[in-house]
Amino acid sequence: CKDGTYTGESKGKPIQGVFPSETLNLLKNHGRSGIRPFQDVSESRVRVAMLQLTRRLHEAGVIEAEYSPHSLRHFFAVEDYRTHKDIYRLRVLLDHAGVQVTENYLRSLGIEP
Repeated sequence: CKDGTYTGESKGKPIQGVFPSETLNLLKNHGRSGIRPFQDVSESRVRVAMLQLTRRLHEAGVIEAEYSPHSLRHFFAVEDYRTHKDIYRLRVLLDHAGVQVTENYLRSLGIEP
């Protein structure tokens, strides 16, 4: 992250973007480097931490269920498809290889494309 911009990799493909100033301030306030703020954090650690946090929130009655990072992907996909009804747009957003993959993905979530 330099000047608010970031680069990374997702599914073996390069990604890039710009962090909002609020995000940069949070990173700084939590002692995270602006260059590689999560270099010591594995995907597994994020998944476990999220499940532990949502379990505690669920047990406290704050939320209705426990969630994983992949649950958020499912939620995003369903909401985007319901809003835009554009499977080609969703295919790009989810970075699926083809529209058939996106159709199968939606069906697995109970949505008929």
